[in-house]
Amino acid sequence: MARAHPEVLKTPAPQAVFIAFGDSSINFELRAWTNRFERWPKIQTELAGGVYAALHRAGMTLPFPQREVRVLRDATDGPAAVLPFEAATRPRRSPGDTGRP
Repeated sequence: MARAHPEVLKTPAPQAVFIAFGDSSINFELRAWTNRFERWPKIQTELAGGVYAALHRAGMTLPFPQREVRVLRDATDGPAAVLPFEAATRPRRSPGDTGRP
């Protein structure tokens, strides 16, 4: 795909380089060179779009992180409750604390 771009140099040839194993992915970096430095951001965008389209045509999907969130509570707090954001983020006070200095 990068070799077909008219503004990517033939020498040195574009390379797909393994970078790392991700949580749910194998990460590669596409390296390509151009002598049109003023157009590099646009060329980079075109290459990224081309890679995405090629993956899609090949039936591949890009993973996205999925996280599981668990709400833990202290056994002495009683049943868990859903609180408005302001109440949930307000610092807790100990019994007898009036909040005054």
